[in-house]
Amino acid sequence: DRKKMSSRGGTLDQLLLDLRRLTENKNYTEVVKRLQESNELLSSQTLTALDSFLSALDARQHTLCVAVALSTKLASKENVHIGQLLDQLRIFVAEFDVDQVKAWPSAFCQLFHAFTSYISAKQCPMQAVSILKTAISRYQRSPHHLTSIHADLIQVCLESKCLKVALPFLDEDIHEFMTENNQFEVKYLLLYYYYGGIVYAALRQYDRSLFCFIACLTTPSLAVSAITIEAFKKFILVSLLKSGRVVSLPRYAPNVVSRLIQPVCVSYTDIAAAYKTHNADELEKVITRHQQHYQRDLNLGLVTRVRESLYKRNIQQLTESFLTLSLDNVASHIRLSGGAKEAEKYIRTMIENGEIHATIDQVNGMVAFRDNPEKFCTDDMALHINQQMSQCIAMEEKITQFDYEILLDEIYIRRSLASHSEDDPLLEDEALM
Repeated sequence: DRKKMSSRGGTLDQLLLDLRRLTENKNYTEVVKRLQESNELLSSQTLTALDSFLSALDARQHTLCVAVALSTKLASKENVHIGQLLDQLRIFVAEFDVDQVKAWPSAFCQLFHAFTSYISAKQCPMQAVSILKTAISRYQRSPHHLTSIHADLIQVCLESKCLKVALPFLDEDIHEFMTENNQFEVKYLLLYYYYGGIVYAALRQYDRSLFCFIACLTTPSLAVSAITIEAFKKFILVSLLKSGRVVSLPRYAPNVVSRLIQPVCVSYTDIAAAYKTHNADELEKVITRHQQHYQRDLNLGLVTRVRESLYKRNIQQLTESFLTLSLDNVASHIRLSGGAKEAEKYIRTMIENGEIHATIDQVNGMVAFRDNPEKFCTDDMALHINQQMSQCIAMEEKITQFDYEILLDEIYIRRSLASHSEDDPLLEDEALM
């Protein structure tokens, strides 16, 4: 079954013998070199030959070899049997050797990038969720380390609508990157936060969603990417949902955001300007005018929520001016076309969500607004405050640790001395002594 052919990498049989010998000696550097030399040989094989090659390897003993062979199989122009592929990947993620992966992490991660593209094209993303979860959990050094595979997992969670599966990987604060060949491709950082922002927005966790989109937009860059443009559009909508206005980006955001991205997002800056007026009719005109843009960007659902949130914010403003009001007057004040019934629906929803405190008198068609009954002296409130304080203390300790590590970093010390030397020639003389 194995197709033998001569090339710079030799034959498939010879490659198998070489890889087994090098792996037994734990000479992983040479394993990487041999696999790189044999790229043309592996790419020329049929799927039958590759499956035969894979069956002769053990996922634990020959991790890098299996990873490269599976990547080659995914790149094949032949029709890959998806059931067999999934079985091979499940065995691989359960048994791969982390020490071998460290010798060539980019090949390991590339396998899962290719797998995600393949499974997405086949429109069966749910099949990839558990495989990617296992791969990340076994590969990452700690939950606070970001791998490039994280973006793949969040993508398939979105496509399969398994949003809550992604939360454990999004809720963790990221402190470090799992580099591949001493670098981390920025595309996967942007995609991680972009997809994360969408997941949180879908779950109506707008504070976390906004954090993700801001992280995406403040990533250092000299050029505009399609990811940052789409992130900016959703950033505007989520800002309105969270704060009722477009929040200001941090000062360290790249200049390209304001200089190049905003001019191509006019339909979204228009909706922000209309929202600012608190005029529902004006907002509706903007939405109608740019509706095709929102549909094309797959943002019409968020835009609909923005429209609803304006009605709710206008109702909240009424609670500051009135103690009682008829439902008809509420509908008239906030320009609801559905009249008293629609006003009652909005008010009931807001009461259930704790957004306002009020009582509805259905007999007389009246609503009475009340003050917040929370006295901030309950056990639950004390527990919540303690949890928030614990999080702040933990964050302060982590920042102190980072600061200490930076102060001891050789590159930082060298650059700091060089900077001070330019300001004070005496320091340069002292450094040379």
